[in-house]
Amino acid sequence: MLHIPVLIRAFFVICLFTTLHTLPAVAQHTETVEGKKYYECTQGASAHDANFTNNFSTPEAAVDHYISAHMPGYQLKAGSIEIMDVGWVNFHTHKKNQPTKELAQQAQKVDGKVACPEFSDQISSQPFPTRRCQCDNGYVAKGSKCYEDTCGTHQGLTSSEVAMRNEVTKRLREIVSQVNQEFATNGIPSDKESIKMIFKNNDAYQKAIQNASNPKLWPALYGQVIEGMTAMAVENDTYLASKLKYVPWDEQIKPGGGPDFKGQGELPERVQFDVTTNDNADSKMNNPSKQCYQYATYNRLVDGYNQPINKKLKPF
Repeated sequence: MLHIPVLIRAFFVICLFTTLHTLPAVAQHTETVEGKKYYECTQGASAHDANFTNNFSTPEAAVDHYISAHMPGYQLKAGSIEIMDVGWVNFHTHKKNQPTKELAQQAQKVDGKVACPEFSDQISSQPFPTRRCQCDNGYVAKGSKCYEDTCGTHQGLTSSEVAMRNEVTKRLREIVSQVNQEFATNGIPSDKESIKMIFKNNDAYQKAIQNASNPKLWPALYGQVIEGMTAMAVENDTYLASKLKYVPWDEQIKPGGGPDFKGQGELPERVQFDVTTNDNADSKMNNPSKQCYQYATYNRLVDGYNQPINKKLKPF
C-alpha cells in the first residue's frame, strides 16, 4: 500500500512534467537580410526573345517581355502594373493603338521571386514588396549575407552577454531604419542640437550643404548625417544609452578605421557596432578586424544630386 507522502511526491512530479510540456517555447534569436528580388515570366522565353531569358530585375521589364513574346499585337495599359502580396504581378493589356478595345487583365503571368543569400530562406508569410530572408539558426546578418555566429565565443562573451548584444543590435537597426526614412523625407536637420552633434559647428554645416549637390561627396555626407542622427537617438533611448558609447569621429578615422559605437555598462566594450550601407558592410567583412562588428545597415533612399535641393533637403 502506498504511503500518503509518496502519493504527494508523485502528484507534484506529474504536475511539473505537465507544466514543462505546456510552457510556450522560448523564441530563438533570428536575423533577417534583404534578398535580391527578381521577376519571372511564367510562360518561359520565346524564340523571338534575343536573350532567351525569363528572369528580370524589374516587374516592368518582365511585363514588357511577356507582352512582346506572348501577346503580339498588344501593349500594356499605362499605370496598370500591380504587385500582389503573394508576388504575382497583375497588369492590363489592350490592342496596340486601341486603348479602349479588348481590355484584359493578365494575372499570374509574371511572378515575383526572392533570391536569398546562403544560409537563409525567404519569409514567405511576409508581403512580397517587403519580404526579407531569415538567417538560419546560429547565423547572424551582416551586410547582405548571413554568417555563422562565432563572435560570441571569440570575444569570450557569456550567453547572457550574447543575448544582450543581440537585443542591442536589433534596437540599433530599428533606429537606423527610422533615421534613414526621416532623412529621406525631411532632409538634413537644421536645428542647433543636430548641427552640433552631426557637424560640430555651423561652418561645417554650411560646407556640408554646399557639398550636397556633389555626387562624389554626397555618399559621405549621407553617412555622416545618418550616423549623427543615430547617435542622438541612442542618447535619448534609456536602454541603448546605458549599453552603447558613441566613438568620437577623430578616433574612428585613425589608420584602419574604427566602429561607430562600443559596448558600455553591462555590455563589454569589446562588442562593437558600425552604422553603414549594406555594400560597405560586405566590404568590411573581408577585414578580419571588423568581422565581429555588429552592423546596423541602410540603403541610401535619395540622391541629393539627383533631386531638387529645396525638395529633398530643407531650405537653408
